[in-house]
Amino acid sequence: KYAVGRQLGIRRFAEFLKEGEILVIKGSIELDDYRSKEMGISSFRMRVKEVKGIDSELQNKLKTLTIDLRESKINSLEDVSKTIYDIDSDFWEEASGCKINIKVISNNSEAIIELGDSFNFLPDLQKVNKIIDIFGSNAISLSKQK
Repeated sequence: KYAVGRQLGIRRFAEFLKEGEILVIKGSIELDDYRSKEMGISSFRMRVKEVKGIDSELQNKLKTLTIDLRESKINSLEDVSKTIYDIDSDFWEEASGCKINIKVISNNSEAIIELGDSFNFLPDLQKVNKIIDIFGSNAISLSKQK
């Protein structure tokens, strides 16, 4: 653990990390000539510039979650509406976080229905996975744009 932490430069971030947390590590990767020659195979090193937990990264980047009704486990607007209303009210963060859109395609028409600020949520892995569990992974697309 220590050697890996030291080699990756993560030790200085250790106080912010939780055991078992998924991390997003940003930095530059380059060929490590010394280790490559020593081991006889290509070895790389990373100069870490930033380490974040996945929840922090989702909250900074995820702006819109779209549910495609054609691919959803729940495929009627009425049932989607009921399911959304049945989700615990603590899930929703009015006027902040990530917007939810419903994509509806019928015949030759396509519509995107925005659920509005009352159904925004502060995205973290647990909440995104809850929506994926409800509607199915094939129905969900994530976007950095509002």
